[in-house]
Formats: sequence, C-alpha cells, structure tokens
Amino acid sequence: MIPRLGQHHGMLSSHIEWPDDPDPHDSDESPFAGRAPLRKLRVMIDGALYRVPAELLRVGPEEVLTGLLMHDNVICFRYADDGPPPGTTAYELTDGGRAYEGWVTVDPPDGRPDSRGIVFCTGRRPVRGTAYMDKHRRARDEAVAYTDLPPKLAADRREADALALQVALGMDADLFVTERPYLYLSRGRSSRTKVLRTLDAIAIVGLYLRAQGVYSVIRNREAHFPMRRGGYFAVGAMELMPAVWRWSAACHQESEAIGDPRLAELAGALVQRVARALQARDELHQTVNRAASNDTRTAVLSTLDDVVLLLLAAVEVSAVVAHQVLDLGERHQHLAGWHRQEWVKRVREKNKHLAALLADRTPGCYLVKGLTALRDSLHAEALRGFLSAESPARTSVLFALPASRSRELSAMIDCFGGAPAWGVREPHPGELYADPGVFVDQLFTRVLGFLNVTMARTPVERLPHVRSPLPDSPESAGQELNRYSETSRMSIRWQLGL
Repeated sequence: MIPRLGQHHGMLSSHIEWPDDPDPHDSDESPFAGRAPLRKLRVMIDGALYRVPAELLRVGPEEVLTGLLMHDNVICFRYADDGPPPGTTAYELTDGGRAYEGWVTVDPPDGRPDSRGIVFCTGRRPVRGTAYMDKHRRARDEAVAYTDLPPKLAADRREADALALQVALGMDADLFVTERPYLYLSRGRSSRTKVLRTLDAIAIVGLYLRAQGVYSVIRNREAHFPMRRGGYFAVGAMELMPAVWRWSAACHQESEAIGDPRLAELAGALVQRVARALQARDELHQTVNRAASNDTRTAVLSTLDDVVLLLLAAVEVSAVVAHQVLDLGERHQHLAGWHRQEWVKRVREKNKHLAALLADRTPGCYLVKGLTALRDSLHAEALRGFLSAESPARTSVLFALPASRSRELSAMIDCFGGAPAWGVREPHPGELYADPGVFVDQLFTRVLGFLNVTMARTPVERLPHVRSPLPDSPESAGQELNRYSETSRMSIRWQLGL
C-alpha cells in the first residue's frame, strides 16, 4: 500500500524549494509541454539505511530507496545518533560549529531545556534550525521498546529515537525513514513528518517522483536507469501477475500461427488495462495526499470510477480468452463473463478446475460479485464523496459505497480481511463509508491475485498451435537483460507498494 503523508495544517515552511526550470535542451517546445509541478520533497533518513548502489544489477530495498532519494527533486539529509562518519565533507560555520554535506546534526546541549540547535547542509549551503524537546524526554519512561535491554540502556535508546524525530520535525522533513522501534510503538505521533520504514518510503517517494513525471528504476552516482511512463506501468502490471508470461505467450503463438491477431490483442489488452488502472491508482493516491477540498473529493470519485472500470475490463478479457481456449463457440463469445452463472456453468463442463474459482462462497465468487456491484453503481447511483474531519487538524476524503449493493460489497469485504483492512466503517446499518486509498489498494491486491490465478488455470496449452514449454518468467522468455530485469521488476513493484 502507498502511505499518506502528514498534513501541515496550513503552516508555511521557510524551507520549501521548487525544482529548477525545464531542461533547456528538451526538444518539446509546445506550450502544453509540462514541467515539474510539485515542490521538492524533504526527507531525513537514518544514515545506516542510505546505501548507494555499487552496481545496478542486483539491489535491495535500501539501494532502490537511496537511488530515488538522489534525484534532484528530492532534498535528502542523513542522520545518525553519533553524527556523520569520519571523512564526511565538513564546512566551518561562523558561530564556530560545523556543517556536514548531506547530513543534519544536533548541537551539544547548551543549557536550554526546551530546545537544541540543529544544522543541515546540502550543496555547501548550511542552514540552522531548532529541534524542540517537548516530547523526547518522556520517552525515557515510556517502556514500549527495547524492553529486552537493561533499563538505563533502553531509556537511552528511546530518548535517542525521540530526539531523532524532533530533528526531523525541526528541519521540516516530509518523511523520516527509519527502523527505530520506539517511533512505531510510542503513543505520540507526528502529524507533519511521516515516519516510515524502507519499503513504505519507497512507495511514497516513487509516487512523488511519478507525479513529477519521473519514472526512475535505479541509480547511483555514475549511472541512471529511467523509463518511460508506458513501459514502467507495463512492467509493473506483468510483475504483479507473473502467470501472464505463459498465458500471453500462448495467445501470441496461436495468433501468429493462424494469422489472426485477435487472441494476441486480447492478451495485450489485459496487460494494458491493468497498466492504465495502475496509472489511475497513482492519480488517486496523489489526490488524497493533497489537502482535502471539494476539488479533491471530485477528483477522487473520478479516479475511483476509472479504477473500477479498468479492473473489471481486465477481468472480462480473461473470461473471453478462457472462452476461446475452451472452444465454447465464437457465436456465444459475447456472453463470456465470470459474473454470468450460465457461462460459468459451460466452463465447468469443459474444465472444472478453472470453473472452481467461481464456485459459490469462494473468494473468487465474492470478488467478482463485489467488483460487478461497483461497476453497476456507475449506471445507477453514483459513488458519493464527502469530507470527514477526523480531528481538528486533519480532514480526509471518504466515499459512500452504494447502499443498493451493500450485500455484495459487504460479502466481498468480509471475505478479504474485514472492514478495517479495507478502510471501511459502518456508522449506521447499511451505510458503508471507505477511505479511498485503502479501499483501492485492497481492490487491486485481490483483483490482480484473481487474474493471476485465472491465467494460471486457463489451459492455454490446449490451443492447437501452441508449442511447449511456454515461458513462465522474463528469464525463460529471454527478457532478463532489458526493462524486465529482476532489478527493474523489483524496483517498480516496491515503488507501486503492491
């Protein structure tokens, strides 16, 4: 799932920076050509998690995140309890202190109980700030982390963790990337600076860069591997549905052999629709990360409609391919659909294993009925959105699920983890309200899982002109050294947060 950033409650920061003007060498001089629309993202990261990739072939989450943080649109500072490592470039300050390139440091205690001075530096520009100590001392007595350590050492660790968060707040960081356990277990939560672990940070930084038109896979100081938007989401779609390699290869082989492109085009259409649904999901998450207003409410409802239509379209394409593979008759192809019981009955006569996905009271049955109910609401009552004041400082966009289809939607939600997992609440019987970001991510996870199992169970080897063995991965398809490399696939998967 893609996390949501904290809200700044209308407070203006003196540290806001904007990207530079567009590249003067860009060949697109159209008046509609875009530029980076968002301010720079400010991030503080624990120094141990900042790992510049030595090479770009095999990397872990920390290397992927570090590569994203190296982009010019991100302002990143490292932090460590003991300060920067030896050899870090330092600059002398006029007040006698030191600033370290790419790092934020805390001044020694000066007798003031309520604050500590901090200094952060990037591009040889040291900036002073203040970390307020209103919460960090309480951490010594809040025994919710490091309980396996001696009491004094545990208290010291908690105090150091709390101080680190105050430093992040003092430099107006949007994110603080850390694995410090106290910050995830303590009662106090920051509403301005979002505290995230590495994988969650990859998802939100990736979303931010995509909103800036940047589709980055991996980078270090010497090399950068960007992608174009279409390729990025196509790789993401195929990575999230690995069974598509075998299924799609069979469709293409059959089309090529008989000189009829329709089956291959169907395979491409499924991947394309999932990729476009991922793009619509991006738009939704970018919207819910803005301040809630009537405009964001309208945008959320629009992208929700797009996501539902595109995901259901992909599900219906998988049914049409199954219809052809099982040779259920071209004359009846327009009846193919996992939500049509008569058609599923015909599938069962040909392949019980595939039809079992839609048996009564199975996850597939609940999912398809729920997804169809959402689609049908587009032709009846529209999804309704409204602004919810969750606290004096936070307002969110929620939407009401259609009451006329609450039975199907409730059954789907209950089957897959229950209302909390879907961000759904029921303040009154029959009235379901949902957090759009949480709901859509659950819907994606379940629909992509259903599509993957459907493709895996569809016996495409039965097509007359298919040659075995069929590839079941990019490596077996001979695609491991291009945009489908393991590094590219994993980086995009982590960035999508699915």
